[in-house]
Amino acid sequence: MAMVTIVSADHLGLPVSTKHVLSSGVAGTMAANGSGLQWSTVRNMLMAWVLTLPASVAIAFVLFVILHQAYWGNSRQSATRFCRELRQNKSLEHTVRRWRPDWHCDR
Repeated sequence: MAMVTIVSADHLGLPVSTKHVLSSGVAGTMAANGSGLQWSTVRNMLMAWVLTLPASVAIAFVLFVILHQAYWGNSRQSATRFCRELRQNKSLEHTVRRWRPDWHCDR
């Protein structure tokens, strides 16, 4: 049944996690057979599902801040570095001028 769910979701272009499908299938089978659920396991699965996205966002944000500071430094340094790279890369300069015609490096 898990395979049918995964293939159907893939065919429809829906995002699906094989881990979630399989663990839900096991929990559903245990409930249907009347063998009972281990509620601590179900709770842990639900917490993992709920916390995965916020934890990923938090980790990505922390990494972004660290790497941004390591590479760009403060805003004045970042503007200077951006203008230097802009002058060296003509295609980047063209793109920036197209989207932000008011941007000037002589600020």
